[in-house]
Amino acid sequence: AAALGTARRVIAVTGTRGLTRADLVANTAVPAIEVDPADGTVTLGGRVLAAEPVDEVRLSRRYLLS
Repeated sequence: AAALGTARRVIAVTGTRGLTRADLVANTAVPAIEVDPADGTVTLGGRVLAAEPVDEVRLSRRYLLS
């Protein structure tokens, strides 16, 4: 905890591999996600999602582990 700069107790989390969206009781949103195969436009619940292009992608090909 000291290395993370917090006074809170830090513990390991176990048993999370089988969790699904249904287990997240505070997250009830399940919007439809659609990808247009023609142009790659992604919509989430009817709203178009857009992101600006980036100049640099960290941990890309150079760090790809196989």
